Amino acid sequence: PNVRYEAVTNDGQAVAVEREIAFIHLALEASGRADLGLLAGRGHRFPVFGFWGLALAASPTLASAIRLGLQYVDLTHTFLRWRFERTAPEAALVMQAGAPLGELETFLVERDAAAAATLLEDLTGRRRGLAGAEFAYPAPAWADRYTAVFGCVPAFGAARHALRLSATLLDQPLPGGVPVMCGMSLIP
Repeated sequence: PNVRYEAVTNDGQAVAVEREIAFIHLALEASGRADLGLLAGRGHRFPVFGFWGLALAASPTLASAIRLGLQYVDLTHTFLRWRFERTAPEAALVMQAGAPLGELETFLVERDAAAAATLLEDLTGRRRGLAGAEFAYPAPAWADRYTAVFGCVPAFGAARHALRLSATLLDQPLPGGVPVMCGMSLIP
């Protein structure tokens, strides 16, 4: 089926959750790509997120970018609840469905986890910044794509959905960190 722009937009208004979910179903069907969540997430570089992305990019450290990102995560399109766990020697961004996602859970976790991994690369300038990736669902047929997307061998059937990174990365200065710009980008 053809997915028309007019079918999901509403004259510049926010897209209702029901319409977004309908669009995701249509996109998955039209693409024929079971790994569409991974592909979509990899396309989410920080400019896609507008001022939220700018604030992350201007943060002085990865820890401050994560704190800021989670504080304003509702400015993004995520259907997941996120939390940050910081313990030595690793830290983790943990994802949990905010509501029952049914058959879309894999797509939405893939999309958001791949977007988070891409943002991590953009912010730090480092590919392969993750220490690990965990997914609560069984390995999908396209599991081999995960290693390329996340830069590590993922664990499937885990107790949670999480991206793990070395805690030593958290307090290192970010290459694009400009604290004044970070604060200005989120002024109401």
